[in-house]
Amino acid sequence: MGLTTRQPVGVFVALAAAVLALSFVPPFTLPGAPTDMVATLLLIHAVAATTSVLLLVTLATREGRQVPRP
Repeated sequence: MGLTTRQPVGVFVALAAAVLALSFVPPFTLPGAPTDMVATLLLIHAVAATTSVLLLVTLATREGRQVPRP
């Protein structure tokens, strides 16, 4: 993304948010799943996505580590 867009971090965060929203669908399709189990799965998805995105954005935007523009 760093070579194809002007704002790679913004595009990455938007794409990650869309994938997170899609990851919320499967827990609701589990037949007979208790509500607390579905809520826990949704929370795990949100925590994993937040942690991953924050880590990757921090590493990508750290001074001197930005993707060079062609």
